[in-house]
Amino acid sequence: MNKKIKLNKEIIQMNINKQKEIIILDEVSSTNSIAKELAKDNLKEAIIVADYQTDGRGRLGRTFISNKETGIYLSYLIRPNILIEDCKLITPLVCVATCNAIKNSLLEEGYQLEPKIKWVNDIYINFKKVCGILVETKTNKQNQYPEYLIIGIGLNCYKQEFSDDIKNIVTTIEDETKIIVSRNKIIASIINQIDNYLINFNQKAFMQEYINRSFIIGKQVEIKETFNTYLATILNILIDGSIEIKKQDGTIKNITSGEITRMVVKNEN
Repeated sequence: MNKKIKLNKEIIQMNINKQKEIIILDEVSSTNSIAKELAKDNLKEAIIVADYQTDGRGRLGRTFISNKETGIYLSYLIRPNILIEDCKLITPLVCVATCNAIKNSLLEEGYQLEPKIKWVNDIYINFKKVCGILVETKTNKQNQYPEYLIIGIGLNCYKQEFSDDIKNIVTTIEDETKIIVSRNKIIASIINQIDNYLINFNQKAFMQEYINRSFIIGKQVEIKETFNTYLATILNILIDGSIEIKKQDGTIKNITSGEITRMVVKNEN
């Protein structure tokens, strides 16, 4: 294949294990925003995919670059029977599902690759970011289960130009493998993987996969909290999704993604 593969609803549906509502749009502000509007209309479940986002978002309000016809910009609206306190594990679940989808898509082309995960929500290939994940939860204090979840995924598939400030830290599947993957098949594979993990959610088998795919364990990182920045070594990722760190003064503590505004893996060279 020598050209970008266009999004195709029929091909996506053909490769998904269960029939679903699929919406493909040329241009949106963000697919998560569309998913929220659909959720307000009481749609139970839907997959929204766009060829271009004008206002793609990551965690903490950061921008996610969403160039036209080069990536997968996907939101999956679901209403799972999961306790609100366990919704924090959906991000690790989706990271593992997406890694597996990338790996399997490349295996079909005869290429072996193991995507890695930077805690908590970024997927890397050859130590460059290729995918970001944003999970948004709508809760009701009167209910122990969420009203809905929106899983947002931004995956760089095809070669594109990045600005000078990020071009050395982000990449695409094509840039790293020289392969033009099928966006339609990856989308279907991501959805199938997510659904399979959700069926057996309480077993939390995905958490061990998440830990195994991490490349930050044992690494020194710079952690920025709201009013404090410090160096620490990542000792472990725990089954609840938090990380165990050792600060330079020897203090060992567990922290969650909600406590960190920024984490940079330090260059060992």
